[in-house]
Amino acid sequence: MTGGINRTLKPLPTSLLLGTIALIGITFLRLPSCQNARAQDRVPVAGEGEIEALPPDRQAVTHYLETYCFKCHGPKKQRGQVRLDQLDPRISDADTAQRWQDILDQLNAGDMPPEEAEQPTLEETKAIIEALTRRVETARQDLSDSHGEVQMRKLNRREYVNSVYELLGVKVPLQRLPDDPESEGFDTVGRDQMFTSLHLETYLDIGKKASLEALTWLPKPHKKPKVHRIDDSAKVFKDFNQIVDIGDQRLAGKREGKSWQEMGFEDAGQAEIFFRQFWIRVDLPRRYTELPLAKNGIYLSSLNNGRSARGAIHADPRGQYRFRIRGGFVDDPPEERKIVRLENVGNQFAGTLKFNAPASKPEILETHLEPVFGANRHRIIVWLNDKSFPRQKERAFALDKGKHNHKDPWAPLWIDWMEFEGPFYENRASQLERIFYPKGRGPRGQAKPQKWNDEHVHEILTEFAYRAFRRRTPPAEYIQRLVDNFKNARRRGVGFTEALSESFAIILSSPSFLYLVEAQESERASSELSNRELAIRLSYYLWSSPPDDALYAANLLDTETLGKEIDRMLADPRSKAFIEGFVSQWADLDRFDAITISPKEHPKFNLGLRQAARAEVQEFFGLLIKENLPSEHLIDSEFSMLNAVLALHYGVSTDLQTQGFSKVTLPPDSPRGGLTTQAAILMLGSNGERSSPVIRGAFVMEKLLHDKPKPPPPNVPELGASTDQPLTNRQLVKHHQRQNICASCHVKMDAIGFGLENFDATGRWRDTERVGDKQVPIDPSSQLPNGKAFNSSNELKRILLLQKHKLAEELAESLMSYGLGRPLGFSDQEEIERILSKLEPSDYPLRSMIKEVAVSQLFKKR
Repeated sequence: MTGGINRTLKPLPTSLLLGTIALIGITFLRLPSCQNARAQDRVPVAGEGEIEALPPDRQAVTHYLETYCFKCHGPKKQRGQVRLDQLDPRISDADTAQRWQDILDQLNAGDMPPEEAEQPTLEETKAIIEALTRRVETARQDLSDSHGEVQMRKLNRREYVNSVYELLGVKVPLQRLPDDPESEGFDTVGRDQMFTSLHLETYLDIGKKASLEALTWLPKPHKKPKVHRIDDSAKVFKDFNQIVDIGDQRLAGKREGKSWQEMGFEDAGQAEIFFRQFWIRVDLPRRYTELPLAKNGIYLSSLNNGRSARGAIHADPRGQYRFRIRGGFVDDPPEERKIVRLENVGNQFAGTLKFNAPASKPEILETHLEPVFGANRHRIIVWLNDKSFPRQKERAFALDKGKHNHKDPWAPLWIDWMEFEGPFYENRASQLERIFYPKGRGPRGQAKPQKWNDEHVHEILTEFAYRAFRRRTPPAEYIQRLVDNFKNARRRGVGFTEALSESFAIILSSPSFLYLVEAQESERASSELSNRELAIRLSYYLWSSPPDDALYAANLLDTETLGKEIDRMLADPRSKAFIEGFVSQWADLDRFDAITISPKEHPKFNLGLRQAARAEVQEFFGLLIKENLPSEHLIDSEFSMLNAVLALHYGVSTDLQTQGFSKVTLPPDSPRGGLTTQAAILMLGSNGERSSPVIRGAFVMEKLLHDKPKPPPPNVPELGASTDQPLTNRQLVKHHQRQNICASCHVKMDAIGFGLENFDATGRWRDTERVGDKQVPIDPSSQLPNGKAFNSSNELKRILLLQKHKLAEELAESLMSYGLGRPLGFSDQEEIERILSKLEPSDYPLRSMIKEVAVSQLFKKR
């Protein structure tokens, strides 16, 4: 990294760290006492603290459970780890109420008792359902937990990055921040968060670096966009010729009997290795120089583990740049070798591009580059996305100088030139610009900021802290301590910009910035959020960042105004943060990032495909929101969101070129469509080598059927651990089911997983699977416990669509939990049911569901 901000920074002084701790004490004194509400908290009720026994006809319920339920869920057997004989018939807390609700849900769905068990009469089941429904609804009202408990949670990494960007105008890399704690819910849930001294030091360090970068660039006027072209073909050609010349000289010396010293080697071993690998070290570069366009451009090649094209420019980190590349493919290589992968500063993935034209008629491809934190250069390296080597028999031509047809799988792409254009700046000014340029001209038209001196530091810090604390006025003694800290730094000889960045770092490490506090403003006893509090909750729900001026100014307590603001926010580009935040966690994409795909089993898998697969889930979700499509499209759809890499992986014919995604209508007989046939979800349902019907079935149950399987009991052996015979996936799962401890839970999720077996561990379609040395046909047929059978993934999806209301329930609860920052409790279900009833006539459209969550009474209360 060249010329980066990091070089100018000194270690954080002890006075800064100690001063920050003292200042944190001041800000905490101004925060209300907080307590995270938990869904399972017991709630006192009138009388003796318990609700009357449930249901009214206690004897009938007991008889029903004993007759039809205890055989599988009683003292002798607990299928699915569920035991009902010890369930308290009184609903005295939310946990007990939820368990009775689960029983009611099973009865309503007709899933229990199972078909092989003794069956009650229709009248018996109807009577029990009516009794339970009546009493559960009463319990929900009695157990309402709207007790005005204040919710307090820390900004997660995404929210911190976006909040700092709104303040300073610089993007902090996620990987430099402390990890968010693992949670079964979302990173917006406060109860799982923690704050340590190591966190404090990290936030201080990154806060200072971000502040210093922002303040360093603030006085500099914006530049006019320029085009900078890079063409290094002459240099590359010269380098290869030099390699060939030196190699030939050494070979001639060897034939003349010269020693390794005379040939220019460091020792005899180096000489031996060089001549043993002469065809790789010299003959392949020679082959490169013989290629027809080698003097006029750069061939991307698997030569020496990947010949690349690269270029860099001095860049303004406040701006974005367009990157263009001109070239084409050579002869007719496989489609996967027409794709290039771009890497940015620090080898960060920056996208993929696909050439659809030959080198004889080169085309220009374009993408955009984000600013890079801490660097004043934009650097791009262009690699072959598919870097797998040609087969051994294809390598022979490298030594055969008699062939000159140039059909060379080592060099499938040719690059004429690359160019950068920029910088291009956002129209929206950062809060820092608005402080130093109150008249609004800023770096766009005025080079010198106002208040840029020590005399205004009290005013600067007061204004910055007010904006950082989301329009909460900081205590006077807090600001004075910040001013004293600034003055002490100046007395140590620290410059104005760095001294100010130290004080900004303290503000950005303060609880008033790091924590979202829904306080009882002006000692209000009401559980209703104030207008400011609602603006903050809504903004972090839809944007993962602070409110803008329009949101602060709007009367959000007016339902019509609130609805209009939600529509405006969803139309704003910042709503992409909601898609990235909610969808990534709901679909468990963090676990996807940790899956290692076996290069031996899947040699065509590459980084470009991994990034495209992850993005597909978000792009698909984003389209459903943008077009307000019914949520059932997550089960099945007639379209997909694809880029060039995924279209090739799926075998879908398109003329897509860039890493950008487009809505592609699928052929009528396509197995794609919906969430379950997307590569990332299918990879999640694998171990990196082979597919897993169990994991895939569990995902469908939890996310699409709102029926999360119980965790496996302890000491259950891994799939296939009890046999050393080569078996198909279906045979392995069936073998697993023979164990009594596993069978009850697996019968449903395994059946679902079998329907997705035509997709391998990377999501590619297949008709057979390898078992030992053989290819065995895949059987995707199965039958669900309710008797519904299917013979393909498409038939499975049609069955799942019959329960689209379950998907809607899963989404509504997840959206509410994400927005509130806490798990939902039993008493929250009434509001969820109200939302679902309102959306049911229109098939639960996703954008409308997001909006209904935000306008709900539950969302507007602490």
